[in-house]
Amino acid sequence: MDGPSRPSQTRAVVVVLLRAAGRGLGQAAKYLGPLALEAASYAWRLGADGIHGIRVWLLRRQARKAPERSAHFAAVGEHLRTTRTARWASWQALSASRRMAVRTATAAVVLAVVLLVRFRMPESSPLAAVATDADAPRSTTSASRIVASASAFDVEPAAARFKTQLTATAPGTWAFLTDGPVLAPGNPGDWDDFTVASPWVLKESAGGTTRYRMWFRGCRGTGRERACAIGHAASPDGLRWTKTARPVFEPPSAIERRQLHAVTVVRRGGDYLLWYSLSPEPFGTRKGSTLHLATSSDGLGWEAAGEVVEASEQLPYPIEPSVLDGAGTLHLWFVDSLHRLERDNYAEHDGAPFLRHFTSIDGRQWHEEGRHPLGPTGLGRVRVTVEATATAFHATAFARLDERWADLTSANGNEWTIDPASVVRIDSDGGRLGDVSGRITGATAIADTGGLFAWFVTSRRGGREEIRVGFRKES
Repeated sequence: MDGPSRPSQTRAVVVVLLRAAGRGLGQAAKYLGPLALEAASYAWRLGADGIHGIRVWLLRRQARKAPERSAHFAAVGEHLRTTRTARWASWQALSASRRMAVRTATAAVVLAVVLLVRFRMPESSPLAAVATDADAPRSTTSASRIVASASAFDVEPAAARFKTQLTATAPGTWAFLTDGPVLAPGNPGDWDDFTVASPWVLKESAGGTTRYRMWFRGCRGTGRERACAIGHAASPDGLRWTKTARPVFEPPSAIERRQLHAVTVVRRGGDYLLWYSLSPEPFGTRKGSTLHLATSSDGLGWEAAGEVVEASEQLPYPIEPSVLDGAGTLHLWFVDSLHRLERDNYAEHDGAPFLRHFTSIDGRQWHEEGRHPLGPTGLGRVRVTVEATATAFHATAFARLDERWADLTSANGNEWTIDPASVVRIDSDGGRLGDVSGRITGATAIADTGGLFAWFVTSRRGGREEIRVGFRKES
């Protein structure tokens, strides 16, 4: 008899290979299926522990504010600890080798997700995104081309109505331009088409003319595609703004452009100094926020001068800096809890957070002068704008968690006293601000003729941010 034909042999080989592959896949599924479930359970436990840490921190904060309820807070804390122990009981029953396999599987999944995100989303630069000529130099002339602020309303009549409103406003109360933002994100495709935030304003006079200058953070995109830079706008009255068509400064690297957070500027003689903060990197090497310096001769063309300060706390809060030039000495304030995760194991310092005060001669080397505990004041996380008189420092503080403004006074910049009559909550959801439907996320203020100017950031649903204005009449 003739041997089997070649097609029959091929089919037999294919059948054998398919059966072997099926057995292999079955064995892999039998092993990997339970491992995947255990890895998901492990990740859930870690997430629950993160929430547990936040709840414990909130309990400690509440206990300091209401010591008469300490027994209740202690009982809740004990319940949380018992729940956490029960959550990890089945994990402790696993063998050491199995726990290592679960950790390895969880880490592999996280790494795969991170790599997938990195490869799917390209690096971006806001300057490159709007450049009309890739080889054109980044000069002051090109940066200073101005365009009208992108707003959904006509700012001219809105400003006129606001000024009329101020005349009828009682001293000690706030008035707001409710028609819309005075500085809005740009058009789709612009370098700032998603966010304009972190405003810092200087009032300058020259040749009998007064103008306001604002430096702000502008961003386009979200997530890996997010890219931020610093923009500039000018105004004759603090209400009607025009901004540069392109950003005037961008941090050197793509990571820094994504992490750019807050801006503060001073003018020293004919030069300008700008400090910008970078947010911590949850999965990077920078666990604490850092502050960086840039210099300029006109406020439009900037040169990076490197990192100058790092916050003590690690995650999640970025530095919200405020710098003042006082008689040749630079003063810096920002809020810091002094909390390092790996060292303190989530324990909070008494009085935290603190308003820290630094001084410098050149803006590069800073020396800490003191720290004021904000925990007992109830203000918590604030962004301050500080001005000086011959005898004292005066600060306008904005607490973003509950949208409050307050005035503070200090003789030396270290110990501060709050004026209780100045504390006011600005409710972005209560109709006082017109069409605002989000939260206030930041603010800056300067003393002006007859009162206090404040420019604040509102975040709408989805995270899009814009800048609005208010004025507290004092006379």
